[in-house]
Amino acid sequence: MSKSLNSVQLLGRLGKDPDMKTTDSGMQITTCSIATSRNVKNKATGKYDTELTDWHRVVFFDKLAGIVAQYLKKGSLTHITGRIQTRSWNENGVTKYITEIVANNMIMLDGKQDNAGGGSSYTQKPEPEPEQYKSKQETNDDVPF
Repeated sequence: MSKSLNSVQLLGRLGKDPDMKTTDSGMQITTCSIATSRNVKNKATGKYDTELTDWHRVVFFDKLAGIVAQYLKKGSLTHITGRIQTRSWNENGVTKYITEIVANNMIMLDGKQDNAGGGSSYTQKPEPEPEQYKSKQETNDDVPF
């Protein structure tokens, strides 16, 4: 009775405008980079005055991909939920890897809002992914603990 536990939440800003592509089969895929930041303590002053930024590649599919491409722009504040995934490919005899977030929910947190209470939320129903985004199923033997 093994369940896969893989869930990610990001709250951050887009580093550039989203990039949307359409596959030969008509599936929309949008990618973007989201910056998250945290304050760390300066050892010399003892104050939390140093900000560190991490960048995350996020992938959206189908309807959610279209919404992201239409409404989000560089600097947009958004909340993303999804799963983390690492995939690999061979390029000129060299194996390359990328780790990304496959999003299934997005909340726009800034810009014009229809309701005064907050952002607009969009959820992607789980759908089959293109072959290049499929990852191998893990077993309990793959878990290091």
